Amino acid sequence: MVMYEVFSGVSPFKDVDCDNDNESQSLAIRVCNGERPEIQGLPPLIVELIKKCWDSDPTKRPSAEDLSA
Repeated sequence: MVMYEVFSGVSPFKDVDCDNDNESQSLAIRVCNGERPEIQGLPPLIVELIKKCWDSDPTKRPSAEDLSA
């Protein structure tokens, strides 16, 4: 989610009230079930990198070294 926010300039799930426990819990469940924010207006290479970082399997995510190369 950090890469998404850095490149888009928008907080992911900005419409969720994180001070509301019910909304926070609901969002956590949705993210665990694969929900991700829509990515618009970014170059395809950046979109691809962001999506790789969102992989539910940590072993499939790029390392910090990979991202800095």
